[in-house]
Amino acid sequence: MAEARHGFTPGFFQHPLRRPQPHYPPSVRPSVCPGLGVDRCLEPMLEGGCSEYVLLWYFHRGAGDCRPFVYGGCAGNLNRFPTRRECQKWCPNKTLFFAHNGVDV
Repeated sequence: MAEARHGFTPGFFQHPLRRPQPHYPPSVRPSVCPGLGVDRCLEPMLEGGCSEYVLLWYFHRGAGDCRPFVYGGCAGNLNRFPTRRECQKWCPNKTLFFAHNGVDV
């Protein structure tokens, strides 16, 4: 690939820059989003405002378990996961706590 006059490869800046995300093993992955201080597992389920109809999973605080819901594809919050297993990985302590203590929050 040819280099541009300033030493950059053509097309180098065509891709959007992505902020590096911290990688946590599933056993120590925090449910609190870095920098936001928001516990995604305790946010309410929000379907979003578009009409994409994607089946995702969210953590249901009252039941202490991960449940499916239909996501509209835009807006909403971070309490949405592609699979039940991923939801359980992000919210393991809450799943066990709420399920075993009958807590309704």
